[in-house]
Amino acid sequence: MAPTTLPAAALDAIAVIGQTYVVSNSETQQAIKQSLSQTLGFGGVSLSATATANQACYQDDFYAWTQQTAALIRAGQWSAIDQEALAEEVEDLGRSQQDKLASHLLVLLTHLLKLQLAATDLPHDYARAARGWHLTCQAQRLQIAKVLRRNPRLRLTVPEELVDAYAIARLDAAQALDIDEALMPELSPWSSEQVLDADFWPGTP
Repeated sequence: MAPTTLPAAALDAIAVIGQTYVVSNSETQQAIKQSLSQTLGFGGVSLSATATANQACYQDDFYAWTQQTAALIRAGQWSAIDQEALAEEVEDLGRSQQDKLASHLLVLLTHLLKLQLAATDLPHDYARAARGWHLTCQAQRLQIAKVLRRNPRLRLTVPEELVDAYAIARLDAAQALDIDEALMPELSPWSSEQVLDADFWPGTP
């Protein structure tokens, strides 16, 4: 039998579910996983022999597992797939996008802090490095915009990610400028809208 592919509407629905999963709490995520298990025919039953083989492949050769599982999905052979392994990898895909957002926010906040501190307290460093810091900020804002464009629902997580990223950026900026971190606010002095605004720049020399 020739492999069958999922219809476009189904793929769109899966994308929406994945985006919803990323920004949901643990209770909602569990409900989504249970619903998918029932919809896809997993039903919480023990692994079939073919699913057990798929599980073994997942443990022994991850690349081979990705190719095998993709082929099984295209063929509609859901019962042959290890549901837990597939669920974990789908979760990881969502987390990888959130981690990418957090990484770009960290670099952006670190350089915004450098600009603010150098502009007010370290004029020599500002004159020497401000242009490079500006360019880094611009690049990170473009990268963040790209991530959010591809994952619109991640925008809801920006305020929370900003808090965590700022705590690290504060230390990184203090180390880079060789100053006491106590000179910087403990919490971000900027809103998420300001941080992402291409025209926002803190401090002036």
